[in-house]
Amino acid sequence: KFAYAQWPWGVKSKDQFVQSCKDLQEVGFQYFESVKAFIDVFKDDIDEFKAISSAYGIKPVSFYFHLNGTRENDIDDFMAKLPFLLATGVNQVTVQPKGVRGRTANAEELSEAVRTVAELGHICKENGIIASLHNHFNTVVMIESDIDYVLQNTNPDEVFYCPNTAHLVAGGC
Repeated sequence: KFAYAQWPWGVKSKDQFVQSCKDLQEVGFQYFESVKAFIDVFKDDIDEFKAISSAYGIKPVSFYFHLNGTRENDIDDFMAKLPFLLATGVNQVTVQPKGVRGRTANAEELSEAVRTVAELGHICKENGIIASLHNHFNTVVMIESDIDYVLQNTNPDEVFYCPNTAHLVAGGC
């Protein structure tokens, strides 16, 4: 099964979602991944989201959660979006720790990333969702030692790994 990233069409309106579904269906995709910001567009009308998805025969399989680096805010935001994930049958989330520019993460940032990712992984496991760490250039989890540190300090039954090969190369891995 292949999924396509839905967010290039935009994540701020229902019309953008409809257009993405139409275009993705037209080229043969049945699944898509979107970003957490998109959940806010339909947070008050999950049934409409499901109806549009169904009308185009395309299903969400994952939502991408960019973290802001403040565990309490990241956890609160995830918990607010969890009912949407559960109601739409999404069983996987991709978790990207906060961004840093032009440098690697420091020890405090890595420790905070571990605490947040571990907590999200635990919440996800309790709700039948797979949480996957995603490496990304210019983030706290960018280079091989960052990736290793987070994965070695989280529960492998609760936090999985979703590698991005382009970002692995960009991070010198």
